[in-house]
Amino acid sequence: MRAATFPVSDPRADPGEVQLTVSGVSKHFGGVRAVEDVTLTVRCGELISIIGPNGAGKTSLLNMISGFYRPDTGSISFEGRDIIGTRPSGIAAMGIARTFQNIALFSGMTVLDNIMLGRHVHMKAGVLSSFVYWGLAQKEEVAHRARVEELIEILELEDLRKQLTSGLAYGLRKRVELARALALDPKLLLLDEPMGGMNQEEKEDMARFILETNQQWGTNDHPDRARHGGGDGHLGSRRRARSRPQDRRGQPRRSAAPPRRDHRLSRNRQGARRGRRMTATTLPRLLRRNAESMAVRPAMREKSHGIWQTFTWAQSWDQVRDFASGLSASGFRRGDKLAVIGDNRPRLYWAQLAAQCLGGAAVPMYQDSIATELVFVLNHAEVSVVVAEDQEQVDKILSLKDSLPHLELVVYDDPRGLRHYATAVLKSFDELQATGREFAVSHRGWVGAEIDKGDPDDLALLTYTSGTTGHPKGVMLSYANLLSSAQAFVEAEDIRATDELLCYLPMAWIGESLFSLVLTVLVGFTCNCPERPQTVQRDLRELGPTIAIAPPRIWENMLTLLRVRAADSTPFKRKVFEFFRGLAERAEVLKGEGKQTVCVCAARPPPWRSPRLRPGPRPAGFAPGALGLHRRRAARSRYLQILPLVRDQHKASLGLDRAFRPRLAATGQRGGSRHCGPDNSGDRGPDRRGR
Repeated sequence: MRAATFPVSDPRADPGEVQLTVSGVSKHFGGVRAVEDVTLTVRCGELISIIGPNGAGKTSLLNMISGFYRPDTGSISFEGRDIIGTRPSGIAAMGIARTFQNIALFSGMTVLDNIMLGRHVHMKAGVLSSFVYWGLAQKEEVAHRARVEELIEILELEDLRKQLTSGLAYGLRKRVELARALALDPKLLLLDEPMGGMNQEEKEDMARFILETNQQWGTNDHPDRARHGGGDGHLGSRRRARSRPQDRRGQPRRSAAPPRRDHRLSRNRQGARRGRRMTATTLPRLLRRNAESMAVRPAMREKSHGIWQTFTWAQSWDQVRDFASGLSASGFRRGDKLAVIGDNRPRLYWAQLAAQCLGGAAVPMYQDSIATELVFVLNHAEVSVVVAEDQEQVDKILSLKDSLPHLELVVYDDPRGLRHYATAVLKSFDELQATGREFAVSHRGWVGAEIDKGDPDDLALLTYTSGTTGHPKGVMLSYANLLSSAQAFVEAEDIRATDELLCYLPMAWIGESLFSLVLTVLVGFTCNCPERPQTVQRDLRELGPTIAIAPPRIWENMLTLLRVRAADSTPFKRKVFEFFRGLAERAEVLKGEGKQTVCVCAARPPPWRSPRLRPGPRPAGFAPGALGLHRRRAARSRYLQILPLVRDQHKASLGLDRAFRPRLAATGQRGGSRHCGPDNSGDRGPDRRGR
């Protein structure tokens, strides 16, 4: 059995209004009767399926509606207008879009370009303006690209937008074809065999997209009617729980010896002295300071719809203040706990700071935690407010509501799939901020007064282990703990306000919190959130962060990718690559032994580029830029399970010759921190670079 599906929706039409009328339509091909006396009526908002065996004429009927065939008898009218004899392009301009039984995509074009073709009927620029890409053509391109990016997000194609459709799986190509049809902003959508040839999971995904498109596409009272696709309970969410990173389970070896660093390597002595006084303050006070002293500097970026969206320190402070006011209006008081769960998103970071502004504590949780782990952490921490990223995380929390006696409020960031959830404890992030702005009118200065009540010894962060050997273990960290550790890192490293960091590691990991929640507020550098976990590598290349922190697995993947690309190149290039890689590895071994290296080649950068290249062997000059390491000043490994030889290979092949060191794991002691890794004091000196 096959089905041709008609999701129908028109925001300009009244519900129930007749859009399409097919009356007594027949089509014969010689002596073959493909369609015989078919009559149907499609109303706005209806979902109609035509079911029949092979050869029943389903595709022929769609071809007649879309203008490819002309019926022998009968009539077809759309919105009261007879469309028989109208060309297919004219029917498409009227608002009828379709997909095909046999996928009709341009295999030599990317996913983005194929979907952009669906906007052609809405483009009004002439040939000349389109050729020079100026004026109306440029404005149209920007507007249509924004619309296409919405569809890419709806159909969860973010990590595929730059890939050629010829290399996609069958189910994904079906999804791209659906996106191209939706790009027409159709009033009537014809789907020919939308699930033919798909496996069970792909069918569930397509059914979810079709149902949600039909229900939400034409809602007049929704300001962003295209942002759907998370599932409204018809089918389970497509996003499965992701496996926890293997490197999260490792434990660094401890050493009683503190790190010894020559005083001439401290690049910011005045900043270090200022940092010691920072232990007498709190994160909310530092955030308020940054909003005043660095108001227009970027604090966070988030990639949305393929574009990096920037939030300054002043804007971040406004977001935190409004959310904190909303929490106060909802009953959040000093000493309460707020948990966040989801991928790295600016609003989840702002929610943690908002709770701290009111004297509460933040509890970040692993986004792939199972139900039993969530119940234990939420009850053990006595969490009263949970801020979840999307429907997947909200469903987890709501399914455990009866087991969470302290839970009073659940706030979500992404509204997709949550419009019809009727739960008293559930609110959107925007709704809570709107409540906060109303609360601030009658309680002026409330958030500022609560910040001034804060003490450095107050509980700021309650972080839990992954729980791989039993129940997760909670660690209580005060502002003095966090700021003393952060200041020790600033004193030992060259951390600047102009630095860029890509935040992609789990928010529940203390190292991630130290960088993206504490160090960024203390120093003022910019944190960047990737579009999706699947797009981290591409976002890394686009951003080119100056600070790179990653587990050994990431560095090993980069090295493997580089070697595979070298192996796929021409024989001459392979020989050149292997020659200079061998030189670089030997140079790293000599540097590790404290010996002087010999300059074998010198590269002088062209005058229009900054002098980034130093004299010495550069085995693969394209590698740092191709991997997103072209601007890095420091590279850090999240754990220490890297053998010295492997580490030297990473530094040599990936161009990490400036700084590639194990992470500094600081203890939760006020006033100082100590190195919890192996003693590499022999590798340090005024003229040495650490590994």
